[in-house]
Amino acid sequence: MSSPIAGWYYTGDEAPGRRRYWNGTNWSGSDVPVRMGESEAVLASGFSIASPVVRFAARFIDWLVWLALYLVAYLAVDGVTSSADSYRRAGYIAVFSVMVAIYESSLLSAKGSTWGKRLFGLEVVEVQEDFAMNPTMGAAFKRILLLLIAMLAVAVVFAFLDSGFGTLAFVVLVLSLGIHGIFAAYSSSNNQTTWDSFSSTMVVTAND
Repeated sequence: MSSPIAGWYYTGDEAPGRRRYWNGTNWSGSDVPVRMGESEAVLASGFSIASPVVRFAARFIDWLVWLALYLVAYLAVDGVTSSADSYRRAGYIAVFSVMVAIYESSLLSAKGSTWGKRLFGLEVVEVQEDFAMNPTMGAAFKRILLLLIAMLAVAVVFAFLDSGFGTLAFVVLVLSLGIHGIFAAYSSSNNQTTWDSFSSTMVVTAND
């Protein structure tokens, strides 16, 4: 007889109104309330909420990856166009934004972590009603969508306004996102940023 598929089940031993997660082979974690909040779902699935300090260190590594992607975008756009400077800068940012979106969403949906997060033992999980799982492509894309929209807006500023305004908009965007990320990760009960909440994801570490 085959084992039940992974999911939440009543074992017969837990208190009324509680159940336990079956991972397809064994029972995982302890019994939990039938309806849980995000943090309870994460803990029940065998994870702990990641520290903001470790999250920032991982993000710094990813920023270095982003810098490499920007250099690739710079070389790619310069190689195919001789447009005015403002249009070239808009092209740099537009191509860079798409590359970052692909980097973030593809790795998160396939592996649950970017290179920076993997280096520090972090994962991104999508929180469903009562369990946490590897993000779907949709959730992973939603997580980067706000940044993608903001970056493309900066590209439009570069293309149709003075390049000085575009540079200012780019600097303000980067600083705003950085400050917001640090503040939100420390002030939220689950260390969630706006993009975490928007995509129903959390950054976690796996329990030993």
